[in-house]
Amino acid sequence: MTRLLAIAGITPFAACAALLLAGVREAPHLGEVQRLAASYGLLILAFMAGVHWGQRLSGIAAGLNLFILSNVIALAGWFAYLFLPARLYFGALIALFVLLFAIDRMIAARGGLSPHYLATRKGVTAAVVVCLCAIAFRA
Repeated sequence: MTRLLAIAGITPFAACAALLLAGVREAPHLGEVQRLAASYGLLILAFMAGVHWGQRLSGIAAGLNLFILSNVIALAGWFAYLFLPARLYFGALIALFVLLFAIDRMIAARGGLSPHYLATRKGVTAAVVVCLCAIAFRA
């Protein structure tokens, strides 16, 4: 179930990237595609940062303060959303998603995550980064 939900989470990124690459700037009833991608990216970034809170609360030791780091990452995404031009914002999202995956690798190295979960995260992160690169290219 985790893998299916993670893969489903890629769908809005992929749809926005495909629409923008096809030259579609507005989605009927939804609005500007770039805004949809930007807000969805921020939502997922905050969700994934929140996962680290849950991991720490469940006793997983990462060698990092996951409480502080997850807040810093979520706030960095929010400030990027508020203050950066679109292309730089999507670049910041890419960097922050890669950072979240790097933290997951550190947690996994300490035995806190299953290899199956880490493999899923790796594939999903790669797909999201590719989609965000396409979106940034059209921003």
